[in-house]
Amino acid sequence: CAVCVCYVCVCCVCTRVCQQAFAAVLFWYQLFNGFSASTPIDGVNLIIFNLIYTSLPILVVAIADQDLHAETLLRDKCYYRQGQQSRVYTRWRFWLTMLDALYESAVVFFIAYGVYFNTDVGVAEFGVVINFSIVITTSLHLALETLHWTWVHHLILWGSIVLTFTFNMIYMAIDTKQSIIDTYWVLYMAATNTAYWFVLLITPIIALLPRLVAKVIEQEWFPSCVQQARALEGRSSRYQGRLLGRAFSQGLCAQPHTA
Repeated sequence: CAVCVCYVCVCCVCTRVCQQAFAAVLFWYQLFNGFSASTPIDGVNLIIFNLIYTSLPILVVAIADQDLHAETLLRDKCYYRQGQQSRVYTRWRFWLTMLDALYESAVVFFIAYGVYFNTDVGVAEFGVVINFSIVITTSLHLALETLHWTWVHHLILWGSIVLTFTFNMIYMAIDTKQSIIDTYWVLYMAATNTAYWFVLLITPIIALLPRLVAKVIEQEWFPSCVQQARALEGRSSRYQGRLLGRAFSQGLCAQPHTA
C-alpha cells in the first residue's frame, strides 16, 4: 500500500502541474487583453486538453510505473517508509510544484509572445502555438517523472503528442464557422512559419531545464534510500547485461569439437 501511495502522489503532482500550467497560460493572456476573459485557444481544445491530451499518460504512469523491483522491495522494509510516513507528497512539494507549473506556463506564454511580437499573427494562430507548446511541455514533464519505460509508456506518452497534432490537422481542415475564434486552416498557416517550429523546439527545453537540473542534484547529492536502491538496480542490470553479452559472444565464437 505504501508503494501505491507513491504512484498516487505521482499522479496527483503531474495532474496538478498540467492543470495549473494550462490555467496559468490563460491567465498570462488576460494581462494583455484587459481581463476580458477571452482566450487564445478555441473551445474544443480547451475542453479536451485535460480529457484526452494529458489524462491518459498520467494514468498510465501512475498505474504501470515501478519504483523498484519486487525482489528489492521484499528484501528491505525501509523502502516503504516514504509512503508510510507521508514524505512523498508533502506541503513543500505541493508549493514547489505550484511554482514550477507557474514558471512553465510563463515560459510557454512569453516565449511565444516575444517571438510573435510586432508581427501580423492573429489570435487563433497564437493560440495554436501556445496549445501545442503546453501539450509538449507537460508530456515531457511527465517523461522526466517516469522511472521504468515499457512499450505501453512510449505508446501512450508519445502517442498523446501525435494525437494532438493529428486531431488538430483534421479539425482545423474543417470550416466549423466559429464566431469567436475561427480555426479553419490556422494550423497549416502557422506551420509555414519557421517561428512556429522554433517556439515548439525551444519552449520545452527552457521550461523543463530547472526541473532536470534539480532532479540531477537531488539524485547525485541528496538521494533517498529508494533512489539509492534504484541506482544499484540499474548498475546490476547493466552488469548482468554485459555478462550475458560476453557469454553469448563467447558461445558464438567457440569452435565445435571434432570427434
